[in-house]
Amino acid sequence: MTHHFLFHEGQWVGSGEVEVPLSSESIQFQTKWTVSPLDEQRFRAIQHVEIIGQESMVNTFTITKKLEGEFHVFLENESLGVFSGDGVSDENQLAWEFAHYGSLEGMEVYERTKEDAYSFRGEYLASNGDTTTIRGSMVKMTV
Repeated sequence: MTHHFLFHEGQWVGSGEVEVPLSSESIQFQTKWTVSPLDEQRFRAIQHVEIIGQESMVNTFTITKKLEGEFHVFLENESLGVFSGDGVSDENQLAWEFAHYGSLEGMEVYERTKEDAYSFRGEYLASNGDTTTIRGSMVKMTV
């Protein structure tokens, strides 16, 4: 499996913006990922997301390696629920998709910009058909 942040122990910090339908302003956020191995094939990734000036949320991902370049994503969020999806990776990017029609449908793509840095983007479709877009970047924390 290609060396990406989801498949190796470490901490990552980043920031970005959320574009919400029917709003002309973007919402700024900060994020921190903490990734730790569960065993040789599975990793736990805890993502803290703080919307600037609003509340924060925690996403807990369990990543399971499948075939070379493929993985399964299991997401737990206290407010949104539990979801699963599939992902792919190559040398310079990784991406996953959730396709739970009516509750959570969307995708995220992380592109390596440097050895320990990524840019990311995502789109999520609400049950009413509105699309929320996220964009940002993140870097590995050094000790």
